[in-house]
Amino acid sequence: MKKAFLFIFLLFIMIGFSQSKVYAKYDTGHSDFEEIKFENKDSLLLINISEQVKHDYMKQVNKGFIGWKVKTMVHSTNATYVGKTIFSRFNNTDQTIDFNYSSSIKNTEETSVVTEGSLSGSVSGKGKALSGGLEAEIRKKIGSVSTITITEESNFKVQIKPGRKVSLVVKGDAKVSNGVAKYYFLGICFKKGSWEIVDVMSEYYELCEEII
Repeated sequence: MKKAFLFIFLLFIMIGFSQSKVYAKYDTGHSDFEEIKFENKDSLLLINISEQVKHDYMKQVNKGFIGWKVKTMVHSTNATYVGKTIFSRFNNTDQTIDFNYSSSIKNTEETSVVTEGSLSGSVSGKGKALSGGLEAEIRKKIGSVSTITITEESNFKVQIKPGRKVSLVVKGDAKVSNGVAKYYFLGICFKKGSWEIVDVMSEYYELCEEII
């Protein structure tokens, strides 16, 4: 009886771990974004699109002689994101803590890229950099974005109450595109796979407080 009870108990634990892994809340596929939400609820991130759907889109890519052929699944769709946490402070005492924050933050509108399959991509500042020919072909379809760099001086005082956590988090707006691509040479497909581009359009900082 004890062995049977122990087996059932361990089985429930294994199921629990499996579900928590599959249904991770902030799995975006992009290391710099904890969360990405589309304005259009029907749009999906690449990581959430099934292999069957990707396969169906891949069959729709026109055959070429030399060069890249691209088809989009999500086309330059508006989204909001939660990015990096600049700082996070806990107060496990019974006294209010005053925390002074001072920093010079350089804001750059950036692009994050992920690829799947045999699409070439070299490691860059944010994810992967697509090969020049592939990126040019994708940009013909989804459009380009301008890069803006702004330096901000941030100086403020935060009061952290007992039993609270205060975090400064990067948030903003973005445009998301994803799709599939094939590379042909003399009519033969040498590379194929899926890609996704997140273009950051705006960035701001939000102070968040949580009970711990």
